[in-house]
Amino acid sequence: LIQDFQAINGNPTGKFYLANDLDLGGASYNVLVNAYFAGILDGRGHEIRNFTVSNIFGAIAAGGVVKNLAVTCSVANMGGNMGLFGLEMLGTVENCRLEITFGTTQFQTVFGRNGTGTASNCVLILHNPSNTLNVFAGLCLGSLNCDQVFYCYDGGSVTSGGPTQKSEDSLKQAATYKGWDTLVWNITEGEIPTLKAW
Repeated sequence: LIQDFQAINGNPTGKFYLANDLDLGGASYNVLVNAYFAGILDGRGHEIRNFTVSNIFGAIAAGGVVKNLAVTCSVANMGGNMGLFGLEMLGTVENCRLEITFGTTQFQTVFGRNGTGTASNCVLILHNPSNTLNVFAGLCLGSLNCDQVFYCYDGGSVTSGGPTQKSEDSLKQAATYKGWDTLVWNITEGEIPTLKAW
């Protein structure tokens, strides 16, 4: 339940995991977790999908970890310089698959305004149908520390801010993901990888 997920607000330094996918039925939210998250969120390969949001987190604080999580959502009314993961990315995001449709506000980002954190082994599928200016796959200011974070986009344009741009065809090539953990990822030639749920 979304209420269980939002309970992170009461313990932003705790350890959490998803036991199932969360389909939010097209609902709209401002922020799911309105906190500097310094705990551990392990998606265990599950997906949060079918919702519109300004931000999932207020920010990812130093020591915060988000991993093994898939998200499919739309972004609306994101404040300038904010990101799906909040204002700042100071922690770690790893093994995440994000499919995001951006709205019309300028300076939308995936990982926030700035940060000293690290993202690794992530796939970002980004859509910019309104041709919004200043949309970033990483950070709005500065450059995210990235280790094999790949993105593709359609509609308008998207600026890197850290991640490496790939064509959709490249993201469907298994060789792109050499060394990725196949206990975590489904990697099949001709398909963009998905996470394995457990």
